Formats: sequence, structure tokens, C-alpha cells
Amino acid sequence: MSWSKAGANPFTKVLPGYTAARPTYPEAALATLLQHHPQQVVELGAGSGTLTRSLLRHGMHVAAVEASEPMCKQLRQDTPDEFFTTGALSVHCTDAHHTGLPEKSADLVVAAQTWHWLDHQTACAEADRILRPKGRLAILYNQLDVSVPWVYRLTRIMRSGDVRRGDPPPLAAPFTTPTRTQIKWNRTVHAEDVIALGRTHASYLNASENYRVKMQKNLLWYVYQHMGHSAGATITLPYLTDVWVTTR
Repeated sequence: MSWSKAGANPFTKVLPGYTAARPTYPEAALATLLQHHPQQVVELGAGSGTLTRSLLRHGMHVAAVEASEPMCKQLRQDTPDEFFTTGALSVHCTDAHHTGLPEKSADLVVAAQTWHWLDHQTACAEADRILRPKGRLAILYNQLDVSVPWVYRLTRIMRSGDVRRGDPPPLAAPFTTPTRTQIKWNRTVHAEDVIALGRTHASYLNASENYRVKMQKNLLWYVYQHMGHSAGATITLPYLTDVWVTTR
């Protein structure tokens, strides 16, 4: 996938099992994000809250910004009430380009699996507005490790966009060239979870019903017949997580 905007945001509804099918982020990625001890975090494009909940469990106060009403609803449903009652989490169902959050209110602005949806110039201007002095902007991406041949073929069937070259994300002034930390890790899932993962990608959600059926049939064939897995079998998916961090 290139860094150019990926088209219309498909997340106008959340399919059942979406959150469970998506990978979380490894602890090493969280350690990179939090190495400068931020307290107030703004998350742009929070989705159903996969990263949000990890940040909360590490003691952060998070303002989660998400434009999709269904995703905001899912985020609220999937997040323990304690984070709302303590004031650690606020959910803002609004555009990441214009959050409406106070100026200089965040130590860290983070975007996970989101940056390619945004206009980077406008998003950088908004991050600059809400960051405190010495605050940081971080951009995260999980992707399957396509250097493994069978994984590469899996991503082609899912059209998951995991073939990313490793180029830095586009940024605008006043942000500097970002530093990159890459973490290799494994995620163990059941065979049926791989099928469900294919239903969470934009290529599937944007597609016609005929294409969706075709893609799922191809995935079923690849996992159960070509690879020989049985229902309930465990599969180890190799992942790479890129964490890009920049300052002003």
C-alpha cells in the first residue's frame, strides 16, 4: 500500500466480530510510544479502540477521535466502564482533521492504521495545534510479514494492503523526519480467525457482494485445502509493526 489516500472511508458500519479479528499491538510498540512518559494522548482515527485500550491499560488519559459513528459505538461497547467513570477516556466522534480539542492539550498524538486515510498537511496542522511543547506525533502500522511466501499469497487473496515499502509517512511542517522502530512478532489464531480477518479490510468492506463472496471462497480454499488446516487449528501469523515518531 502506498501513502496516498486510500479512497472513501469504508467504515460506515462495523461487521460482527470486527474487533476480535483485528490484531492488537505488541508491548514493544507501546514501549516505543510511551518512552517519553506522556500522560495525555490524543488518538486520531481510533476505530473500535484496539490501541485505545492498550494505552488506557498503561495508565494514559486518552481522547479518542473517530469520525465513524458505528466505530465510536463499538469503541464504547468494547471498552470497560471503569475508563469512562474515572475520566481516563473521552470519545469524540468527529473528523481527525478538525478535532475541536483544546490547544496544547496533548503530550502525544497517535494515529494507528489511519494515516493513509488522512490529508497529511491538515492532520499535521491539527496535531501541531493540540500538542504541547516537546509533544510528539506517532504513526503506527501493523502489517503481515509478506517476506514469508505463504503470507504474501494470503495478503494477495485478502487484498489487505500489507505490501508496504517502509517509506516514512508523509508529514508537513513543523514536523521533522520521523524515526522508525520496527517490531517483529507473532500472533497465534485459529483457522477461522484468518477468514474473519479478511472481512475487516477496506478492500472487502468497499467491495460488491459478489466480490466479497468470491474473496471468502478463495480464503476458505487457501486455508483449508491448499494449506491443509482443519477447523479450529492454530495458525501463527508473523507480523511487523512500524512505529514512526516525530517531533517539531
